[in-house]
Amino acid sequence: MKLISFCSGCGGLDHGILSAYKTTLIYSCESNKHARATLLAHHPTTVLGDDIMKTSAAKITSDCQLTPNDVLLCVGGVPCPSFSTIGKRKALDDPRGACMTQFFHICVNLKAKYIVLENVRGLLTSAIRAQSKGSVLKYFINFLEKLEYSVSYQLYDAKYFGVPQTRDRVILVAVKNDNALPFLSATHGLNGLPRFQTLGDVIKTLPDTHDHTQFPQSRLKYFAMLTAGQHWRHLPKEHQLKAVGAATLKDKGGNTGVFRRLSYDKPSPTLLCSPTSHKTALCHPEKVRPLSIQEYKRIQCFPDDYEINGSLLAQYRQLGNAVPIRVGMAIGKLIQEHIDGHRRNCVYTRLSINKAPSYSTADTLP
Repeated sequence: MKLISFCSGCGGLDHGILSAYKTTLIYSCESNKHARATLLAHHPTTVLGDDIMKTSAAKITSDCQLTPNDVLLCVGGVPCPSFSTIGKRKALDDPRGACMTQFFHICVNLKAKYIVLENVRGLLTSAIRAQSKGSVLKYFINFLEKLEYSVSYQLYDAKYFGVPQTRDRVILVAVKNDNALPFLSATHGLNGLPRFQTLGDVIKTLPDTHDHTQFPQSRLKYFAMLTAGQHWRHLPKEHQLKAVGAATLKDKGGNTGVFRRLSYDKPSPTLLCSPTSHKTALCHPEKVRPLSIQEYKRIQCFPDDYEINGSLLAQYRQLGNAVPIRVGMAIGKLIQEHIDGHRRNCVYTRLSINKAPSYSTADTLP
């Protein structure tokens, strides 16, 4: 088996798979220059492609000297903004969304045995123009099934795999000429399994040397008024209006990410590309500062010595976009079990946040 990775970022998905399943990474594709430098630092002999939209199966076959006997596992965490519930949701009409079409076309043209896609929760409801919710996913499932791939997919929360973070992501797994693979096996949080990992489990043991950005000076005094697990609604009443503004004050949605101090006793909220955003702040449980790069690494399950290249903001962005290592490990274990013949039934479980939509292959293609 040879591993081919698209939209690789800083390599979280690849690193996790390689940790659980003994394969060889022969090709990575990434357009961000800082992430490319990170990938080169860890895989100097791997062929490194650039923009997924500018490559092809033929070029990869040539660059990697592939033969018809090679068995391929193709994985990708293609750009998610066009599918996210935040934004215009242009889906496949967005240049970033078009990367998903390119990803699947390259994978099938490479005749990959296994295809793994990681993306945001919004993919489940993304639509092709005026069509029904979920038509994007439906389109790709039909595309794969017509080419004799069996597909399973589900929405998973990373904390069920030992990640000290609540992070919902869709994982789709396709296999050529075989029955669909079952869902990922939880390692934490279910009956008989260890409890969820918490933020305190992973960051309390870090040395007190941290690389981090800082909140604007005007917001520091409000963070200082809060203790672990609190947010803006716990500020003294006389400070709330000035701290958050009238719109937030009137919003019935809660906005619990505004002036949020994290708790050692719970998994971290989803890590983002910046810990200082006004509505999604990630403040240390005790100190008046955002989470650091070192803490981001621990929460995403990267080794402490895993090199991330670029400026401080570039490092936050790479780690915030990464697939947690232990999620990659769960995927690698699933592939290894399938190869070894340890087949489990493909059934829905209570592992995910909610049951993914079910589509019939008899439905008409969009």
